[in-house]
Amino acid sequence: MFKREDYKLTIHDIVFSKWRNLIRHNDWKDFNNRKERVRRYRHEDLPPQRCTGLYELGVGVIGQDQGQNFDPDNNVLGVYVGQCVDVRSRLQDYGRRGGHLPSGLYEDILSEGYSVFYRWAPMGSKWEAAAIEGMLLSKVDYAWNTCSNGERRHLELPKKLGDPEFMSKRKSQVLVPSIRDRDQVVTRIKVEKSNHTFLTSILKIKAEARRDAEAEPALASYLYSTILSHSSLERSISFHLGNKLCSSTLLSTLLYDLFLNTFSSDPSLRNATVADLRAARVRDPACISFSHCLLNYKGFLAIQAHRVSHKLWTQSRKPLALALHSRISDVFAVDIHPAAKIGKGILLDHATGVVVGETAVIGNNVSILHHVTLGGTGKACGDRHPKIGDGCLIGAGATILGNVKIGAGAKVGAGSVVLIDVPCRGTAVGNPARLVGGKEKPTIHDEECPGESMDHTSFISEWSDYII
Repeated sequence: MFKREDYKLTIHDIVFSKWRNLIRHNDWKDFNNRKERVRRYRHEDLPPQRCTGLYELGVGVIGQDQGQNFDPDNNVLGVYVGQCVDVRSRLQDYGRRGGHLPSGLYEDILSEGYSVFYRWAPMGSKWEAAAIEGMLLSKVDYAWNTCSNGERRHLELPKKLGDPEFMSKRKSQVLVPSIRDRDQVVTRIKVEKSNHTFLTSILKIKAEARRDAEAEPALASYLYSTILSHSSLERSISFHLGNKLCSSTLLSTLLYDLFLNTFSSDPSLRNATVADLRAARVRDPACISFSHCLLNYKGFLAIQAHRVSHKLWTQSRKPLALALHSRISDVFAVDIHPAAKIGKGILLDHATGVVVGETAVIGNNVSILHHVTLGGTGKACGDRHPKIGDGCLIGAGATILGNVKIGAGAKVGAGSVVLIDVPCRGTAVGNPARLVGGKEKPTIHDEECPGESMDHTSFISEWSDYII
């Protein structure tokens, strides 16, 4: 068994909030001395809403010094873990009466000038919280939790807290077997790597959402219902898309089940979703966080909804696919036919007015700006829409018509009308579009993936005499 207080960091730190002060030793003393207007615990530091979750109690070794130099990784020792359906009320009980912990625990710590801290993590259900608590207690020995022999190790803490040598030698490595057994994690990664990627993504997004909820309490309820209350990224996206795309006749519960079943049954969709999230976060300087992309980027949301409609189309559920396509167009102003094939790592920047035809194909790591049309010529049948290679960059307002091929790593300038093939790493600009360097010997640029670099103006001197 690993002793929790011996480790500064654990693998589940990203799931939890920052350490917050629950009881300061001087408040406890002043309250017991009946000092006027003093509360025993810091009620203003409690979680902003009531929900099911997991929590840890810790002891702050810096006592009453809560200045800007406070470093929780170095100065708080985790000593207790628990779960309940209402974390806020449970912490209030700890603050008022010490909860179900023996009364001597608090006195031993607070009388020495140390303070009690907490951190918490919202969970989707009581069952989930209890399951993770059980996994933790099966691998980690918390000093204030009852051990298998029915005893607690609370008497060890004051000695360790007062031992400078112990504090200086606390292990800095991460305590890995804290949420799941290490063998289970390794097996899961080997069997299905996408699930591990999805798990990592939702932990990161939850950490961002929790930070935003603390900074902006007006959004706390919204962030909780959309992100924090969900145990997985597919559940969060399904809930958000269901609420975005529902109507009076297309219920959010129906859409939630549809999205969740589709994402859960197809690992490739989950991989693509994570790649799209990363594409927006890395390529768009206006994207401040993964949670911001998940909640507010309609290009990202339109792509995820399209992936589901495309899956329905391939399953011959065309009426439902077309109904979903219609709602996507109405809500996000993005019109992608359910039959269109789209790769992963796609960025629809701004997204408004993007139109993608039925037989169009878009490769991986492509960036497309607003008001781009991948359409037909109006008179051809069958395979009649553009094919966009991997890593392409298509500027705002570009129109590409007919069954033309845009080679891997090619660029299409803003406002261009493309009716001819563009070679790999070539650049097409103008109306009608011309190849930079000429049709016979087009200039080939050095960028392997303009869709990732987002450089719209390279080689501008070769095709434009415009001078600022």
